[in-house]
Amino acid sequence: MALPITELNAVKPFKTQWKIQVKIVHSWTQYTQYSGETVEMILADTSVIYDLSIGTLIHATVKKQQVNKFQKLITTGEWRTVENFTVAKSTGKYRPTSLPFKMTLMNTTAISRIPSISDDLYFDFANFPDILNVNGLNENILIGIFHSAYFFL
Repeated sequence: MALPITELNAVKPFKTQWKIQVKIVHSWTQYTQYSGETVEMILADTSVIYDLSIGTLIHATVKKQQVNKFQKLITTGEWRTVENFTVAKSTGKYRPTSLPFKMTLMNTTAISRIPSISDDLYFDFANFPDILNVNGLNENILIGIFHSAYFFL
C-alpha cells in the first residue's frame, strides 16, 4: 500500500514509515571524530497553515554508511520524495532549524526525483531580540550562512 504524503510539521519519532515531498534547501559535508563523514541537509516542504503556504524546515542527516548510496540524489534546490526514515529529537548545542526533530536516512530509505513544487527560497530568519540575551549574543542561534558554512557567534 502506498504511503500518503505527510507534512514535515507532522512527522514524529518512533515511526519510520513516512513519505514526504521536500526541497533540498542546503547541504554540506561534515566530519566529526565521533561519527566520521556525514552529509547534512536542510529540507523544506510546502506546509499550508490557515490557507497560507509556508514551508517547514527540518535538519536531515545521511550517515557515513549511506553517503555513497544517496549523495548523487542530493542536489541543492531540487525537489525529492523521501520514504522510510527515522525521526528523533534534535539535540546538541546548535540546531539549524527550529523544528524540535531531526531526520536520519536509513539503508531502507528511498529517494526519488520529482518535478519542482515551488520556487520559494524558504528562509527562516530569527528575530533580532531573540538573538540577544542578557549577556549579549545567544550563541545557540544560527545567524548566517557564508559560502556553504554555518557561522555561530
